[in-house]
Amino acid sequence: MAEDYRVVGFRRLAPISRVTFTRLSTASLDIRGRDFHDVVDVRINGSRAPEFIVLGPKRLIAEIPARLRKRQLRTVSVLAADARPTERSLITFEAFSSGGMATGRTLMVQYYLSILFMTPGSDIFDPTRGAGLMSVLGTTGTAQDFRSRAVLAVKSAQDQMIDRQTGLPSLTDAERIKKADLVKVEYVAQSAELRIQIRLTAMDGSTSPASLVF
Repeated sequence: MAEDYRVVGFRRLAPISRVTFTRLSTASLDIRGRDFHDVVDVRINGSRAPEFIVLGPKRLIAEIPARLRKRQLRTVSVLAADARPTERSLITFEAFSSGGMATGRTLMVQYYLSILFMTPGSDIFDPTRGAGLMSVLGTTGTAQDFRSRAVLAVKSAQDQMIDRQTGLPSLTDAERIKKADLVKVEYVAQSAELRIQIRLTAMDGSTSPASLVF
């Protein structure tokens, strides 16, 4: 556990002020905003842009995925590398080419999210593990329904992690969770997105915000 492969990354959500089609093509977007430094990803309707070019700290051009070119574009996000998690950070799951190990707060966040997303019964070696947040995807309900499910899942993941970390004496205080606070839950009906903000507090007092979008 104390030497887990790193699969969690932190990304900064750069502010966007205007999005238009480029003058020469409706297959690309002209995106204006600020802080377009170290951009690593552009998402359009939640899908990665196949190509993008950063023209400066306030402008970039992004190609629209082919399957979205005849659809209504609802959301555009510009993600930049973020060395330290902040209130504007987003969590990404990815394979790191360096093959590094997750330690400290990154390990705590990674272990917590693995419990939060897992569906109970999916792990044959530990069938009680999992808070089942992923089971919310594809379901219907009101904004209050989604909020209630998120509240239960966040609390369940917290309790499960606290219970399991007692059997892992090698963990440092920065890798042990003290509590998980649900900061905000928002359901956007137009794009069918569930947005959740969580603040994780470690036993050493450090905090790690996590923003999740489904």
